[in-house]
Amino acid sequence: MSQWQAPYLQCSCHFNKVNDVKYLLILLLMLTTGLPSARAQQLRGQLKILDMTANGGLNPTTGAPWARGDTYRFIFVTSIGTNAVSTVLSDYNDFVQSVANGSSALPQLKTVTWKVLGSTTNLNEDARTNSSTNPGVDGTGESIFLLDGATRFAANYSALWSAGKTNTVTISEELNEITGPVFTGTSGTGVVDSSQPLGNASGGVLHGECTRTDGVAWIRIYNSSSTSILPFYALSEPLVITPPGGTLVTLY
Repeated sequence: MSQWQAPYLQCSCHFNKVNDVKYLLILLLMLTTGLPSARAQQLRGQLKILDMTANGGLNPTTGAPWARGDTYRFIFVTSIGTNAVSTVLSDYNDFVQSVANGSSALPQLKTVTWKVLGSTTNLNEDARTNSSTNPGVDGTGESIFLLDGATRFAANYSALWSAGKTNTVTISEELNEITGPVFTGTSGTGVVDSSQPLGNASGGVLHGECTRTDGVAWIRIYNSSSTSILPFYALSEPLVITPPGGTLVTLY
Protein backbone atom coordinates (compact mmCIF):
# COMPACT_ATOMS: atom_id res chain seq x y z
CA MET A 1 0.00 0.00 0.00
CA SER A 2 1.39 3.38 -0.97
CA GLN A 3 1.74 6.09 1.68
CA TRP A 4 0.23 9.56 1.23
CA GLN A 5 2.40 12.59 1.80
CA ALA A 6 1.12 16.14 2.23
CA PRO A 7 2.24 18.25 -0.72
CA TYR A 8 4.88 20.82 0.07
CA LEU A 9 4.73 24.17 -1.68
CA GLN A 10 8.10 25.71 -2.47
CA CYS A 11 8.36 29.46 -2.91
CA SER A 12 10.33 30.98 -5.74
CA CYS A 13 12.99 32.18 -3.30
CA HIS A 14 13.98 28.53 -2.62
CA PHE A 15 13.75 28.70 1.20
CA ASN A 16 14.08 25.38 2.94
CA LYS A 17 11.19 24.07 4.99
CA VAL A 18 12.46 25.47 8.28
CA ASN A 19 12.98 28.98 6.91
CA ASP A 20 9.60 28.89 5.18
CA VAL A 21 7.87 28.13 8.46
CA LYS A 22 9.79 30.90 10.26
CA TYR A 23 8.87 33.38 7.56
CA LEU A 24 5.19 32.48 7.70
CA LEU A 25 5.12 32.69 11.50
CA ILE A 26 6.74 36.15 11.48
CA LEU A 27 4.31 37.37 8.83
CA LEU A 28 1.34 36.01 10.76
CA LEU A 29 2.57 37.67 13.95
CA MET A 30 2.91 41.07 12.24
CA LEU A 31 -0.56 40.83 10.77
CA THR A 32 -2.33 39.83 13.97
CA THR A 33 -0.51 40.97 17.08
CA GLY A 34 2.50 42.84 15.80
CA LEU A 35 3.30 46.41 14.90
CA PRO A 36 0.56 49.05 15.16
CA SER A 37 1.20 50.08 11.56
CA ALA A 38 0.57 46.51 10.41
CA ARG A 39 -2.66 46.38 12.34
CA ALA A 40 -3.69 49.79 11.06
CA GLN A 41 -3.36 48.56 7.49
CA GLN A 42 -6.12 46.04 8.24
CA LEU A 43 -8.48 48.72 9.55
CA ARG A 44 -10.04 51.87 8.22
CA GLY A 45 -11.79 54.83 9.72
CA GLN A 46 -15.22 55.98 8.64
CA LEU A 47 -14.82 58.71 5.98
CA LYS A 48 -11.28 57.35 5.28
CA ILE A 49 -9.63 60.48 6.70
CA LEU A 50 -8.17 59.32 10.03
CA ASP A 51 -4.45 58.50 9.89
CA MET A 52 -4.16 55.48 12.16
CA THR A 53 -0.36 55.45 11.91
CA ALA A 54 -0.09 58.92 13.45
CA ASN A 55 0.45 59.39 17.19
CA GLY A 56 2.41 56.15 17.35
CA GLY A 57 -0.49 54.20 15.91
CA LEU A 58 -2.35 54.58 19.21
CA ASN A 59 -5.88 55.64 19.98
CA PRO A 60 -5.32 58.64 22.32
CA THR A 61 -8.44 57.84 24.31
CA THR A 62 -7.52 54.24 25.13
CA GLY A 63 -3.73 54.47 24.91
CA ALA A 64 -3.80 51.23 22.90
CA PRO A 65 -3.47 50.56 19.16
CA TRP A 66 -6.55 51.39 17.15
CA ALA A 67 -8.98 48.49 17.18
CA ARG A 68 -12.19 47.51 15.46
CA GLY A 69 -15.11 49.32 17.06
CA ASP A 70 -13.06 52.26 18.39
CA THR A 71 -14.74 55.63 17.90
CA TYR A 72 -13.48 59.14 17.21
CA ARG A 73 -14.80 62.45 15.92
CA PHE A 74 -13.77 65.30 13.63
CA ILE A 75 -14.03 69.04 14.12
CA PHE A 76 -13.65 71.84 11.57
CA VAL A 77 -14.27 75.55 11.24
CA THR A 78 -16.50 76.55 8.35
CA SER A 79 -14.82 78.26 5.41
CA ILE A 80 -17.81 80.58 5.02
CA GLY A 81 -19.84 82.46 7.59
CA THR A 82 -23.35 83.49 8.42
CA ASN A 83 -24.98 85.77 10.95
CA ALA A 84 -26.05 84.86 14.49
CA VAL A 85 -29.52 86.39 14.40
CA SER A 86 -31.53 83.18 14.86
CA THR A 87 -32.44 81.98 18.36
CA VAL A 88 -33.06 78.43 17.09
CA LEU A 89 -30.03 76.16 17.33
CA SER A 90 -31.23 73.84 14.58
CA ASP A 91 -30.73 76.72 12.12
CA TYR A 92 -27.02 76.66 12.92
CA ASN A 93 -26.92 72.86 12.73
CA ASP A 94 -28.43 73.16 9.26
CA PHE A 95 -25.80 75.72 8.32
CA VAL A 96 -22.76 73.63 9.32
CA GLN A 97 -24.32 70.52 7.74
CA SER A 98 -24.83 72.39 4.47
CA VAL A 99 -21.21 73.55 4.56
CA ALA A 100 -20.01 69.97 5.11
CA ASN A 101 -22.30 68.73 2.35
CA GLY A 102 -20.80 71.24 -0.07
CA SER A 103 -17.15 70.35 0.52
CA SER A 104 -15.26 69.75 -2.72
CA ALA A 105 -12.04 68.73 -0.96
CA LEU A 106 -13.76 66.07 1.16
CA PRO A 107 -17.08 65.15 -0.48
CA GLN A 108 -17.50 62.22 1.93
CA LEU A 109 -18.29 64.69 4.74
CA LYS A 110 -21.88 64.80 3.55
CA THR A 111 -22.40 61.16 4.53
CA VAL A 112 -22.39 61.88 8.28
CA THR A 113 -24.13 64.28 10.67
CA TRP A 114 -22.47 67.51 11.82
CA LYS A 115 -23.58 69.68 14.74
CA VAL A 116 -22.63 73.25 15.59
CA LEU A 117 -20.68 74.03 18.74
CA GLY A 118 -23.01 76.85 19.68
CA SER A 119 -25.59 77.82 22.29
CA THR A 120 -28.86 79.76 22.46
CA THR A 121 -31.20 80.64 25.32
CA ASN A 122 -34.13 79.16 23.41
CA LEU A 123 -35.08 75.94 25.29
CA ASN A 124 -31.71 76.25 27.07
CA GLU A 125 -29.94 74.74 24.08
CA ASP A 126 -26.20 74.60 24.67
CA ALA A 127 -23.18 73.36 22.74
CA ARG A 128 -22.38 70.27 24.79
CA THR A 129 -25.98 69.03 24.76
CA ASN A 130 -26.42 69.77 21.07
CA SER A 131 -23.21 67.90 20.18
CA SER A 132 -23.64 65.09 22.76
CA THR A 133 -20.35 65.96 24.47
CA ASN A 134 -21.54 66.47 28.05
CA PRO A 135 -19.19 64.27 30.16
CA GLY A 136 -21.81 63.92 32.88
CA VAL A 137 -24.40 62.60 30.42
CA ASP A 138 -22.53 61.24 27.41
CA GLY A 139 -19.60 59.65 29.25
CA THR A 140 -15.88 59.90 28.58
CA GLY A 141 -16.37 60.11 24.85
CA GLU A 142 -13.70 59.80 22.21
CA SER A 143 -10.79 61.77 20.79
CA ILE A 144 -11.58 64.65 18.46
CA PHE A 145 -9.34 65.29 15.44
CA LEU A 146 -8.90 67.96 12.80
CA LEU A 147 -9.66 67.09 9.19
CA ASP A 148 -5.99 66.54 8.41
CA GLY A 149 -6.66 63.16 10.02
CA ALA A 150 -3.69 63.31 12.38
CA THR A 151 -3.93 66.37 14.64
CA ARG A 152 -5.80 65.74 17.88
CA PHE A 153 -7.79 68.66 19.28
CA ALA A 154 -9.17 66.98 22.42
CA ALA A 155 -8.58 63.57 24.00
CA ASN A 156 -12.20 63.23 25.19
CA TYR A 157 -15.25 65.28 26.17
CA SER A 158 -13.80 66.55 29.45
CA ALA A 159 -10.72 67.77 27.59
CA LEU A 160 -12.92 69.47 24.99
CA TRP A 161 -14.56 71.61 27.69
CA SER A 162 -11.42 72.20 29.76
CA ALA A 163 -9.14 75.24 29.61
CA GLY A 164 -6.01 75.13 27.48
CA LYS A 165 -5.49 73.40 24.16
CA THR A 166 -2.36 72.14 22.42
CA ASN A 167 -3.69 72.65 18.89
CA THR A 168 -6.05 75.08 17.19
CA VAL A 169 -9.13 74.49 15.04
CA THR A 170 -8.10 76.34 11.90
CA ILE A 171 -8.73 73.69 9.22
CA SER A 172 -11.94 74.04 7.24
CA GLU A 173 -14.04 71.55 5.30
CA GLU A 174 -12.02 72.57 2.22
CA LEU A 175 -8.73 71.88 4.07
CA ASN A 176 -7.72 75.53 3.92
CA GLU A 177 -6.64 77.56 6.95
CA ILE A 178 -9.10 79.88 8.66
CA THR A 179 -8.12 82.60 11.13
CA GLY A 180 -10.09 85.02 13.25
CA PRO A 181 -13.33 85.01 15.25
CA VAL A 182 -15.90 82.19 15.27
CA PHE A 183 -19.46 82.58 16.57
CA THR A 184 -20.33 80.33 19.54
CA GLY A 185 -22.56 82.04 22.13
CA THR A 186 -20.98 79.53 24.48
CA SER A 187 -19.05 79.56 27.75
CA GLY A 188 -15.80 77.66 28.18
CA THR A 189 -17.61 74.71 29.75
CA GLY A 190 -19.92 74.24 26.78
CA VAL A 191 -23.08 75.74 28.28
CA VAL A 192 -24.93 78.80 27.05
CA ASP A 193 -23.80 82.25 28.08
CA SER A 194 -27.19 83.73 28.87
CA SER A 195 -25.99 87.30 28.38
CA GLN A 196 -24.41 86.79 24.94
CA PRO A 197 -25.95 83.71 23.28
CA LEU A 198 -26.52 83.10 19.58
CA GLY A 199 -29.53 85.17 18.57
CA ASN A 200 -28.88 87.92 21.09
CA ALA A 201 -30.38 91.05 19.54
CA SER A 202 -28.63 93.44 21.91
CA GLY A 203 -25.29 93.30 23.67
CA GLY A 204 -23.56 91.11 21.11
CA VAL A 205 -22.92 87.39 20.65
CA LEU A 206 -19.93 85.59 22.11
CA HIS A 207 -17.24 84.42 19.73
CA GLY A 208 -14.00 82.53 20.11
CA GLU A 209 -10.74 82.92 18.22
CA CYS A 210 -9.85 79.79 16.27
CA THR A 211 -6.11 80.54 16.42
CA ARG A 212 -6.00 80.67 20.21
CA THR A 213 -4.96 77.83 22.54
CA ASP A 214 -4.85 79.73 25.85
CA GLY A 215 -7.62 79.26 28.39
CA VAL A 216 -11.01 78.98 26.70
CA ALA A 217 -10.26 81.64 24.09
CA TRP A 218 -10.96 79.22 21.23
CA ILE A 219 -14.67 79.22 22.18
CA ARG A 220 -15.15 82.40 24.25
CA ILE A 221 -13.15 85.60 24.24
CA TYR A 222 -15.03 88.62 22.81
CA ASN A 223 -18.40 89.41 21.28
CA SER A 224 -19.65 90.63 17.93
CA SER A 225 -22.94 91.97 16.64
CA SER A 226 -25.42 89.22 15.81
CA THR A 227 -25.64 90.66 12.28
CA SER A 228 -21.92 90.12 11.65
CA ILE A 229 -20.92 87.33 9.28
CA LEU A 230 -18.59 84.84 10.98
CA PRO A 231 -17.76 81.14 10.64
CA PHE A 232 -18.85 78.40 13.08
CA TYR A 233 -17.33 75.24 14.51
CA ALA A 234 -18.79 71.91 13.32
CA LEU A 235 -18.40 68.58 15.14
CA SER A 236 -19.10 65.21 13.55
CA GLU A 237 -21.12 62.39 15.00
CA PRO A 238 -18.98 59.59 16.53
CA LEU A 239 -17.27 57.64 13.74
CA VAL A 240 -16.22 54.01 13.84
CA ILE A 241 -13.09 51.97 13.04
CA THR A 242 -13.88 48.91 10.91
CA PRO A 243 -12.02 46.30 8.86
CA PRO A 244 -11.77 47.10 5.14
CA GLY A 245 -15.18 46.46 3.67
CA GLY A 246 -16.69 46.13 7.14
CA THR A 247 -20.10 47.34 8.13
CA LEU A 248 -20.18 50.90 9.45
CA VAL A 249 -22.42 51.64 12.39
CA THR A 250 -23.50 55.19 13.22
CA LEU A 251 -23.58 55.81 16.96
CA TYR A 252 -24.85 59.39 17.05
